Amino acid sequence: MVAGLSALIWQPLLAAEINGLYQASITVTSRDDLREREQAFKTAMRKVLVKLTGRVDTLDNPIITRALANAQPESFAYRSTALVPATETQIPATAASLAIEVSFSQTQIQSLLDSAAIPLWPSNRPDTLLWVVVQDESGERALLGNSGNDMSRSLQTLATDLGLPLISPILDLQDQLALRAETLWNMDLDAIRAASSRYQTDSILVLKVLRLFGGQVIARAVYLFRGQPLEVEVFESELPPFLEASINMVAKELAG
Repeated sequence: MVAGLSALIWQPLLAAEINGLYQASITVTSRDDLREREQAFKTAMRKVLVKLTGRVDTLDNPIITRALANAQPESFAYRSTALVPATETQIPATAASLAIEVSFSQTQIQSLLDSAAIPLWPSNRPDTLLWVVVQDESGERALLGNSGNDMSRSLQTLATDLGLPLISPILDLQDQLALRAETLWNMDLDAIRAASSRYQTDSILVLKVLRLFGGQVIARAVYLFRGQPLEVEVFESELPPFLEASINMVAKELAG
């Protein structure tokens, strides 16, 4: 009875059913280039395997490496996007592009992972709440919401590639009163957990980023989930590797 109650206590309150785990879309330049198509199959299979396991190091397994050399999808189709005309907020126009939509057999992929002794991450995955505080070159600190900025887009793309449901705080008055930029910058974990309670998820990623004049960053990521906090910290680093390492840390922990 105690074990059952414990499981209920630790079960994430919100979770998302991830669709398309066995599909991937790869940008290509031609419908007729067979070599490019074969390479797209390999790239798509790598994306699918990482989404299914939540771990980039899945691709280092020798059994997986051999299978990738002869990636064969269940089906594929080309899809073109229409030219998007220029607007007041988008200048110049976005050029048309071509992508190949690749689908793999669920049975074959699961069999491959079984043979490599790599566990499958279930498709019902807990939401991860993302808090971000940024200090710019002038020393001003601010909470970063999901407002279409470059960092938010990069984080969402990284999370999508790993099949990780990522949500952002609303940053309304309630959030701003519960968690000020200075409090988040100081990594007050009790305050962060309290402010996060309205979002009903026990998977929380906190990023603090100090932008330097040279374009590099000093940054720290803290991941809160069930046990001891996990961390990633960089000094005078480029931003993209830090963001990738932070999202990888979350997915690896949840998939484990």
